[in-house]
Amino acid sequence: MKTEKELHLEFLKLGANRRKLTNELLALLPEIYDRKIYLKYASTIIEYAGKLGGLSKGVVLKRLRLEKYLSDKPKLKEAIKTEGIHKVALVASVATAETEEAWVDKLKNMSKNAIQELSKEVRNKEMEAEKENFGESGLFGDLVQMAGTSAPCKAAPLKITVELTDEMAFMFLKLKKKAEASSGKFFSNKEAMNEILKQLADKEFSEKAVVKTADQVCEKVILEDGFSEEKFQQKISRYIPAHVKKMATLSTHGKCAYPGCGHPAEIFHHRERFAESKNHKSIISLCKIHHEFAHNGIISNESQNSEQWNLNIEENNLFKSDLLYREVRLKALR
Repeated sequence: MKTEKELHLEFLKLGANRRKLTNELLALLPEIYDRKIYLKYASTIIEYAGKLGGLSKGVVLKRLRLEKYLSDKPKLKEAIKTEGIHKVALVASVATAETEEAWVDKLKNMSKNAIQELSKEVRNKEMEAEKENFGESGLFGDLVQMAGTSAPCKAAPLKITVELTDEMAFMFLKLKKKAEASSGKFFSNKEAMNEILKQLADKEFSEKAVVKTADQVCEKVILEDGFSEEKFQQKISRYIPAHVKKMATLSTHGKCAYPGCGHPAEIFHHRERFAESKNHKSIISLCKIHHEFAHNGIISNESQNSEQWNLNIEENNLFKSDLLYREVRLKALR
């Protein structure tokens, strides 16, 4: 009799095989449709794909509509077999024949959420460029897609819709009135929410103690214990000290340090990889998505302040630790 773990692992393996077969079926579908092979077995391509391949109407239509973006991108089209139609669909309209190889690399090594954010950032930059009259075709978008060029990093705008209950609406209006009274200004609902959240955030961080910088702490230990800098570097462990984490959190008020990102910080990231630097002087706080950006060579000038970061699709300047990060992630997904 199989153990619970053995049954679970077998189910996972079969599920992965099923996804692989589904992806391969979808890769074949456009040619079957163009050559009208389906008419020998069904009245429509949807009926054919449903009866013989178990594919839903929605996914069939999505695959056929996607073909117009992939006709000149064979590598991106091939990626459907391994990465799936939904991930490929996120980048199909922003990729070009020149950049498709770089996009395929990102599809293989980044999560769907990170790919979605990256494609949104590229689209936003194209739209901004067109609005600023950088040419009819969108010069900025062309620059982003050219090899060896980059654009300033800025996260796509975050939109959150919240449906308030009667109790929540009452509390909000009460706090809004209080904020207006204390400031002597009239606020719209959006302005009031911003003021309320700002006051809460300021209160949270004002209660935290001011900490020493990592450089100051390191210098003190070296002076007191008589360590040389070389010996001190050898004694630093992979564990990030609490005061360094606190400093990184305070510097961004608990937000992700990536320009324009409104998500809470989740990960303490070494801009200069610990494996190479053996210190924690470059720690910065990021959300999970932009942490993926950092480990996939998308951010240029990463060792500098975040305001100087550039988004670059095609450059692939990866550290050895970045390659290890990718390897571990892919193993976990198998």
